[in-house]
Amino acid sequence: MRKLLLFVLLLILVGVPLIYFLYSKGYLSRSDSSQVTSQLTPGIEGFELIQLNSVGNVEGTLHSSRNYDGKWFRHSVSGELPSPPEGKFYEAWLAKGNLFLSTGELYPEGAEMRIDFRDDIDLTDYNKVVVTLETRLNGLDGKPEEHIFEGNF
Repeated sequence: MRKLLLFVLLLILVGVPLIYFLYSKGYLSRSDSSQVTSQLTPGIEGFELIQLNSVGNVEGTLHSSRNYDGKWFRHSVSGELPSPPEGKFYEAWLAKGNLFLSTGELYPEGAEMRIDFRDDIDLTDYNKVVVTLETRLNGLDGKPEEHIFEGNF
């Protein structure tokens, strides 16, 4: 009985601070994924919205939004693009001068391609958005390949 009591006490002493830490960092939230999707939808008050311009051989219509609320930086790219060629994929980037930060691979959602990105670091000084056509074998290697869309906040 004493061992059980010590185990429960240890579980409480370790578990409660761990759960608090995870909630405070945003790792745990009952509505986290649906909240991010709705908050990244362009046109919501407080978000900057830009149209991206084609700079390559891919036709389409893309827009990007961003917001920093003091806790979370949110960025999205979405719009109509053709399916990438076999062995290729689309990747979104934020850029500041010669520094590029990948925000991930665009994925199909209905008739659109999109990426939703969230970080607890303010990245509003990365004012350029670039979408590239990448080689699947190279994966998300941190090296932008063929620029196809660009825009600036």
